[in-house]
Amino acid sequence: MNLEPKILINRQNHVVEFRHGGQIFIFKPSEHRVLDGVVADHALHFTNTGLEEYTKEIEVEEEKQAEAVMPDYMNLPFTTLVSMMGKEYSPKKKMKKTDLVVSLENRWKQRHQSS
Repeated sequence: MNLEPKILINRQNHVVEFRHGGQIFIFKPSEHRVLDGVVADHALHFTNTGLEEYTKEIEVEEEKQAEAVMPDYMNLPFTTLVSMMGKEYSPKKKMKKTDLVVSLENRWKQRHQSS
């Protein structure tokens, strides 16, 4: 039996709790925490909590879900686009809505490629 500390995660939409050694452990939805090997083994195998061991596959899956999605700039009003452009917008340039959208999309791509 491997009793090294493990990271457990609650992937359910409700709070999960269990008791071990006179102590109550509470996991909020999407919470992950390091637990001592004996406690983790108890939570995984001897309780009906639905907790899972936090693995690399789960971490990659969470990162994919957290990836940013570009806003749909075409559906925003012109005045909102102008305020989002900030100092880059100049009324003298007479920019059209499509120009603003292209500029904002390019800015968004630059910001999210570097991170």
